[in-house]
Amino acid sequence: MGFLSKLMKNPIVQMALPMALTAVAGPAFGALGSKFSLFNNMSPLMANALKQTALGYGTAALSGSRRPGRAAMAAGLTSIPFSYLSAANAAKGFNAANAASTQEAMVPKMGSSKIPFDQVDVDQGFFMPSTMQKQMMVPGTVPYTAPQLSPMDIMLGRVPEGANMVGPTSIDDYFGNEASGMPGYARSANPQATGLADEFIYAKQLPGEKLTMPSADIFTKAVKDKAGNVIPGEFTTNFYLQLYHKQQDYMQDVTRRKKNLKQLNVEEEKN
Repeated sequence: MGFLSKLMKNPIVQMALPMALTAVAGPAFGALGSKFSLFNNMSPLMANALKQTALGYGTAALSGSRRPGRAAMAAGLTSIPFSYLSAANAAKGFNAANAASTQEAMVPKMGSSKIPFDQVDVDQGFFMPSTMQKQMMVPGTVPYTAPQLSPMDIMLGRVPEGANMVGPTSIDDYFGNEASGMPGYARSANPQATGLADEFIYAKQLPGEKLTMPSADIFTKAVKDKAGNVIPGEFTTNFYLQLYHKQQDYMQDVTRRKKNLKQLNVEEEKN
């Protein structure tokens, strides 16, 4: 333990320790948060403060601090502005990705449909119209109100009152003949048909995807592939935590300098 104690008092080790803990704790917190509900049930503000408090305590204890509890409290409070910065960045990205004002939907429209008739009636001189007007459902667009989140909404983990956290609806359609219909699909005449194979348009409205609150985790961020898809179970250390520890390194250096200066003053007074 004597060697470890001396090692932890080394200024170089004290400067490198926070960054080393960041590299290990960042992905670890991300993995734990995805598997356990302890952090998932907390607002990002509280989760970040708790994680930062634990990391601050561990850093102070390993560095030989006499008051690791005070360092942990300061670390937890210092996480608040970084939580807001992370939430502001997440809100900006969420609002930009969900800025649609219209959505695809099945809308009513008057159209014509064929009327079955007996050829015998026609031969006997009875006039039978071949089509009739009726209301049908066809693909169209309708207004859509996209949810807009503020940094405080994300930081506190709250959904704004009245916000519709569901993405815009879409249409799945295909061309076909009279026998191509599938359950749930509405049929309408194809105005650009080239033959019996694409005589009709079959369409169905698909519900919008459920939108989730973005993360304001200052420790980790999800790793994405080249296509922009999140890779499950992979996390990387967040920039804001690195920035925080740079600030912590500076504060520790200032405290160390003040302590050395005070000790020199005491020794001068004794002499």
